[in-house]
Amino acid sequence: SLATAAVKFGLDRRMTRVLLKPFGTDPKAVCLGMMLSTALLYAFMSNTATAAMMMTMVVPVIMAMKPGDPFQKGIALSIPVAANIGGIATPIGSPPNAIAITALREQGIHITFSSWMILAVPLVIIMLLIAWRILLLLFPPDGKSIQIDFSEQFTWSRQAILASCIFGITILLWVTEKLHGVSSNVVAFFPITFLPALGIL
Repeated sequence: SLATAAVKFGLDRRMTRVLLKPFGTDPKAVCLGMMLSTALLYAFMSNTATAAMMMTMVVPVIMAMKPGDPFQKGIALSIPVAANIGGIATPIGSPPNAIAITALREQGIHITFSSWMILAVPLVIIMLLIAWRILLLLFPPDGKSIQIDFSEQFTWSRQAILASCIFGITILLWVTEKLHGVSSNVVAFFPITFLPALGIL
């Protein structure tokens, strides 16, 4: 539901542009920015809609590169690579994570959302950097810059603002699970309940 709302109101494009703009126009930096953005989104949204919304960001980047540039393949591959890595960062990033947590809980080992992130995020960062370097070695860029237009303006409707608030509150509740004691599974019902109730989805 979070991914669907993000696609519907362009929250995905806003977040990605905010994250990608600081990386400038260098192809290597842009690729790293795409991977970090993808990993961050996948850490909290695990479904095919997230892949679809990230591909909407990849196409303009690829089109801005010279035809035949081998790095076009590297940029395209950076999305699924970063997605698989980013899914490790949070308990809800990938279904196997939840299975592992459930199995541990049955053995009396309780892992909170924040505790998982403390252990997993450093590993994710290291893996992303290694994967980024491998993509650069396999698909070296021909050009020295990629000119991407960040001037697109967005209209903030009432529904878009509500969707943004629900998105932010949900992530905040997930990250602060250790403080309030509400499990991530219960928090997941927050967007599922309020997005339809408020007429957003």
